[in-house]
Amino acid sequence: MRYLSKLSRIPLHEGAKKTTPLFRLFYTDLLLKQRRCFGLPAPKPFSSYAGQDYTCVGLLSGREATNLLTKVDSKNELLQSFHPRFFPFHLLSSFCSCVEVVILQLKFGDMKKKQLFVLAAVLAMAGCRHQGVQDEAPAKDYETMTVSRQDITLEQSYTAQIEGRQSVKIIPRVEGYLSQICVKEGQRVKKGHVLFVIDQATYQAEVKAAEANVAVAKAGVETAQLNYDSRQMLRQKNIVSDYDLRTATVNLSMSKAQAQQAQAQLQSARTNLSYTVLRSPSDGVVGSLPFRVGDYVGPTMQGALTTVADAQEMYVYFSLTERDVMSRIAEHGSLDKVVSAYPPVSLLTANGDTSSVKGRIESISGVVESGTGAVSARAVFANADGWLLSGSTGRLVIPHTMMQVIVIPQTATYEIQDKVYVYKVVEGKAESALITVLPMNDGQNYVVISGLSVGDVIVAKGAGYVNEGQEITTKQ
Repeated sequence: MRYLSKLSRIPLHEGAKKTTPLFRLFYTDLLLKQRRCFGLPAPKPFSSYAGQDYTCVGLLSGREATNLLTKVDSKNELLQSFHPRFFPFHLLSSFCSCVEVVILQLKFGDMKKKQLFVLAAVLAMAGCRHQGVQDEAPAKDYETMTVSRQDITLEQSYTAQIEGRQSVKIIPRVEGYLSQICVKEGQRVKKGHVLFVIDQATYQAEVKAAEANVAVAKAGVETAQLNYDSRQMLRQKNIVSDYDLRTATVNLSMSKAQAQQAQAQLQSARTNLSYTVLRSPSDGVVGSLPFRVGDYVGPTMQGALTTVADAQEMYVYFSLTERDVMSRIAEHGSLDKVVSAYPPVSLLTANGDTSSVKGRIESISGVVESGTGAVSARAVFANADGWLLSGSTGRLVIPHTMMQVIVIPQTATYEIQDKVYVYKVVEGKAESALITVLPMNDGQNYVVISGLSVGDVIVAKGAGYVNEGQEITTKQ
């Protein structure tokens, strides 16, 4: 179907009688219902052709127009002169509820010939008016409502990523072959629980060697101490020189330093030995276990042995729009006040369940990401029973309570080119009205910002089936 939009000359088929019609059809891409809602009159596309007479027969149904056209154009010359791609006459009866039939008198030299053509466009709809002619629609019963103010709570949801409060990657500090895996995937562990054990033989040997070095160093200290004491006594009797005493003092200091060095090496060896036993840094749940017993692991390996997520509290990360954050800052004065003003929030998990535990919005980053224009935010949920899993996704639901606003059902509206309309009932007849609604809604109702006043009567259901000016009988 083509609607009326711009002037377009109708081409002729090759071989058809070239009568060169002097008229054009007036097309538009306006929706039929939009034309009807605004109550626009039918256009007069031929009024600009001076010296040409035309007669409006009236508004006929699509089928009646087709039958009339067939009778007048018995030789089918007129139908063939129009390209069906531009004006499909054979579809008149299927898509036109009423059409305007015009007899246009054209001049061809000294001859006058009457030709019939059909203008099907804005008039091809119920409820349009042209030159006082109207396709009357019978009065129907519709459910109506009186506009009033009320309180309403709307919910706005955001895509969210769920992470444990503390998600720790377990990476070994020493190298060696993995000798034991002491946990299973998904196991709940307490802080200090043994997770993995790396082969300890090498590190135990290093500890023993360090212990031996410490013993040697201690013996060296004792020897140096004895030598120092002897030199000191002999110096008092002037048996040895002052140089000998000072040399003994230096040797004693060196022995003590070597003992301390040996002790540090022992401590390092014991620390490395302790690193062969990897323990959980916190309470949590064990993640995946990509390594197996016998794998060679170390600090420089790719990936972690596993991850332990603290699931007592869960962080839920989501993004707010820059416009939303700026408007809230303007309302509350600062970002900290915006955070504290948020009501308790809930979480819709991936399986569709809504959390029974309420969370709170804990922080808003205050930095707008240049690529997305979003502001990161974080909410916190208690997870004592483990109903949330780290790494999962969901939707964070924030309730918004509005007091004394105009609320209407969505069934009372219809949309045309992203604009929302309702039908007011004025003196028993339908009168379309453009309204502005809040973008946020609950899927069933709209909050009206402008276009309606308290006390207005509107069609509550079936607005899409109502015609402009149609008589409305209130359904009891």
